[in-house]
Amino acid sequence: MRKLKSLTLAHNRLKEFVVESEGALPALETLVLHHNRLSAVDASVFTKLPKLKKLDVSHNEIKEIEPEVERAAKLREFNASHNNIVALPDTFAHLSALAECDLSNNPLAFLPQRAEYERMKHLRILNVARTDIVGLPVGLLTATP
Repeated sequence: MRKLKSLTLAHNRLKEFVVESEGALPALETLVLHHNRLSAVDASVFTKLPKLKKLDVSHNEIKEIEPEVERAAKLREFNASHNNIVALPDTFAHLSALAECDLSNNPLAFLPQRAEYERMKHLRILNVARTDIVGLPVGLLTATP
């Protein structure tokens, strides 16, 4: 599986997905795990998939995103819509390559307040529709070009 670029495990009954070793999927760029029963995105997804560009974990039961998300340096597309996410770590704003982010349909009450949004230079699409957000953090709208 050293040359595998895309892995789709959608519409299954997965409760967890763990990347067991650093070199297990060294070329993986796309990981699609939507419509499963995941309660979290294991930190190994962010730390052991160095080429990951697209991650779709929508339609699961995820409650939080691990702070290790910042280690997904090449992540461009992130879809975590239709989950149970209530908060994001401040490190989420360290995803400097992120261009598209869908967090819609989550009970997310706020975006990180102390995050360094100026790092998100490539962010073009941010979908937070149908969440519980009551306000935007200072700097979010002025930090992206």
